[in-house]
Amino acid sequence: MAKLKAGTVADFSSSLAAEMEAAMETEWQNVKGSVLPGGAGEEDRKILFVAVSRGLLKFLTDHKGETPTTSTSGTPHTHTIEWDYQ
Repeated sequence: MAKLKAGTVADFSSSLAAEMEAAMETEWQNVKGSVLPGGAGEEDRKILFVAVSRGLLKFLTDHKGETPTTSTSGTPHTHTIEWDYQ
C-alpha cells in the first residue's frame, strides 16, 4: 500500500506540504517577480501547508470508495485505490 506523506513542520521534506511550498515559491516568483519572503512568516506558511495537506489526505482517505474513475475500454471492470497517509 502506498504511504502518502502529508508532512509536519518538523518533518517537512518529501511531503505534500513541501510540494505546496515549492509551488507557492514558483507562483510567487512568476506573479511578484521576486523570491518568496522568508522570516517570521515562513513557519506560519509551513503550518498552513501541513494543515491543508493533512486535511486533504484525510478527506481522500475517508472517501476512497467515492473516487470516480472512467473506463474508456468499454469492458466492465473495477478499480481498487489503496493508500494511507502519515
